[in-house]
Amino acid sequence: MAVAETIANGDYKREVPVGRRDEIGALLRSLAIMRDSIGSREESILRLAYVDTLTGLPNRTRLLELFEARCADCAGVLFILGIDRFAPINKALGHAVGDQLLREIAVRLKGALGESEIVARLWGDEFALLLNPADKPAIEAFAQKILMALREPMSVDGQRLDIDASIGIVSFPQDGSSITSLMRRADLAMNAAKRRHSGFAFGSELGDEPAHEQLSLIGEMREALARGEFVAWYQPKLNLAQNRISGAEALIRWRHPKKGMIPPGRFIPFAEQTGFIREITPWILRQAMEHAAQWRQSGMPVVTSVNLSTHDLLNHTLVDQIRDLINQYALPPELLCLEITESALMDEPELALKHLHELAALGLKLSIDDYGTGQASLAYVKTLPVHELKIDRAFVTGVDRDHKNAAIVRSTILLCRELGLSVVAEGAETKEEVDWLRSVDCDLVQGYRVAKPMPVTDFTAWVSDFNQAGHSASGTASS
Repeated sequence: MAVAETIANGDYKREVPVGRRDEIGALLRSLAIMRDSIGSREESILRLAYVDTLTGLPNRTRLLELFEARCADCAGVLFILGIDRFAPINKALGHAVGDQLLREIAVRLKGALGESEIVARLWGDEFALLLNPADKPAIEAFAQKILMALREPMSVDGQRLDIDASIGIVSFPQDGSSITSLMRRADLAMNAAKRRHSGFAFGSELGDEPAHEQLSLIGEMREALARGEFVAWYQPKLNLAQNRISGAEALIRWRHPKKGMIPPGRFIPFAEQTGFIREITPWILRQAMEHAAQWRQSGMPVVTSVNLSTHDLLNHTLVDQIRDLINQYALPPELLCLEITESALMDEPELALKHLHELAALGLKLSIDDYGTGQASLAYVKTLPVHELKIDRAFVTGVDRDHKNAAIVRSTILLCRELGLSVVAEGAETKEEVDWLRSVDCDLVQGYRVAKPMPVTDFTAWVSDFNQAGHSASGTASS
């Protein structure tokens, strides 16, 4: 009886008496088998719950528990490490090689740590290192040590692989007290290191480090999407030749129950940095296509534009998602325009180009957003299956009086004519700017001089009135 109670209390190491070869002995032997079976099964369950099966490292859940148990009231350092360009390696060489590579990375990371320090695999190619407290020079030296260890060539399946990594670094309690806020800051720093190609970056030194309120908003975004707090607004695009509204850009707004209307600049950058944009974009695509289909059915066809981030453009399910939505809403594909920033084309150009060709094959319009502020040139753009360039507002502001801006915009329009591309000027805010853009045969203009972004019901009524009245661009109000 005492042995059974011990097993019931979770002690699977208590020896079970052997007993005689009678019914009591058989019962004791069965009890021993049951103890071993339960112990083995519980050990297996715990392993699945707390151990990454690929690398044998603690997983994210275990890391969170270890932090709360050991570090919640002490000091230390957290690294978030991501492997640069892991996805192309995984795709080119196969998942088996990618898995083997991750196992080798885990071995090297473990070998670099002290006994009391922890390395965990979070997901994919991201790892977390929980380290003892140190001053900044020592932290920098250790980050370099980690990077050098990973840069040593690896032989995987008979192939030599050279890899690099980026590390985001935070210290606690200076940069935060909870593991979730620390991981967010470290993840933002890691993404900054990737963009800068600097190897590592400190969360405390980011110029765009989110304030406490912004960190709170990042944590609320998922719930906001589920609760229907996001809303779609639209900013009209004026066709200067026809003097009609022929397009619109779909813009997301967050109607927070306590903080009121939150503009996208306060949460979209962090949605992109954390990857949550991959869940927001399907929502705004669905909204935009549903509204575009309704406008078409009411006799008001409007080419509706949606912005795609780097995460979106490299998403392997993107093309299928858009194809399914087009079919669901019976929307002619030419009424949907996807705006891509130049930087989104630079991370994995081969995959990005493949997806662009697939999207163009669906009949969609493709546009390069914020043209002139990134790394792309017209020589590069001419190789892309795009239909439109959107000139950044930095060149449109004061274009009627700034001869340098005027030269840039005029030459861009002329070259686009030769390449068969249409041109959108973004950020026009004065009558003089709009008049100048019309004089150089710019196709479309978007900005406060035409109209500010507005909710869908207001937009529908405003466009209908504007197009029926045939208002001139010079007569449009900026409100």
